[in-house]
Amino acid sequence: MSERLTDIHISIIPPEKWNHPESVGYWHDVVNGVMLIEVIDMPDQVAALLVACFHELPEGLLCHLAGIKEQAVTDFDMLHIKAKGNQGNIPDAPYFHEHQGATLIEQAACFVFGRVWDNYDDGIEELSERLAE
Repeated sequence: MSERLTDIHISIIPPEKWNHPESVGYWHDVVNGVMLIEVIDMPDQVAALLVACFHELPEGLLCHLAGIKEQAVTDFDMLHIKAKGNQGNIPDAPYFHEHQGATLIEQAACFVFGRVWDNYDDGIEELSERLAE
């Protein structure tokens, strides 16, 4: 059984302190009841919050409930860091289902926040590619 979740912390990290070249957002395993969500600071703060609240949080929660550990996701992402597009879209990703579900939530949130999904997603993808270089 997964550790009981009692709190969620979301942090926006300055680019010079960002430690995750495989992604613009990152969730951590629950430790002492706390799940930490981190996203890189972006010029568009709404985009950073969309990534944190409507992608990383649902994906992290789904992975937590499914018993998928942060290290398994990180290992897969780093192995496929040069893949075109998000590593979670690769069908054999250990978190494929969870990533797809989180992306649907993120797409709905973009609509609610008045963002055009293709423009938003292209911007996130460009930033991800720069981080992976």
